[in-house]
Amino acid sequence: MFAAPAVPVMPFEAPRAMGSILWWINACDGAGLPLTAAGYLSPSVIPEVIAGIGWEHEDFVQFGGKTEVHLHGIHDFRLMLMDLGLLKAQGKKLVATAAALRVAKDPAKLWAHLVKRARNSARDKVVYDATMLALMAAAGPGDATRKTLVARTNKGMRLLEYVHHDGRRIEDGDFNRLGDRYDAITKEFRMAVLENGNRGRAVEIERAFAVAVLRS
Repeated sequence: MFAAPAVPVMPFEAPRAMGSILWWINACDGAGLPLTAAGYLSPSVIPEVIAGIGWEHEDFVQFGGKTEVHLHGIHDFRLMLMDLGLLKAQGKKLVATAAALRVAKDPAKLWAHLVKRARNSARDKVVYDATMLALMAAAGPGDATRKTLVARTNKGMRLLEYVHHDGRRIEDGDFNRLGDRYDAITKEFRMAVLENGNRGRAVEIERAFAVAVLRS
């Protein structure tokens, strides 16, 4: 018989790693952040957002974009938080949800919320399978680079007999946006705890999060 696994403990780095997520929730409490008629963040608040989440050195910010349309990383971050049920559009405002305000009061509850929502629905089989492979790769020992984790995930997709839409074989170095929620959440962690979160990997916090999601 196997023994039951130990209950994952929130790592000590988690509050700092979740700092940018908490900033969004607090900034969107009350009056919220203004949105354009097309549903993007108003250009007037973009500098405030970049400074608030500490993403001055994010790749797309460095390209000099002034609107959310051109700041892909900021846009993806906001959409991820909406997908996780932490933010919502209300008229022409981006506001925090009631659930977000509850979990924002306790880092352990915010961590648990992210763990619970990190996996996409099993009904979206391709993304679900890719996310599970990414989780297992990240949960493994060693300090593998992000490039290595992508290669391991793509190898797993080949073993499951996935191919590209045009029938091409999935290669180790192919870039894809599978595992959306998990990838987006761990990017926030990297950006918060590393000087160069665009390219580095926050191994311990990513591993702890992957293990917690796998056990959830």
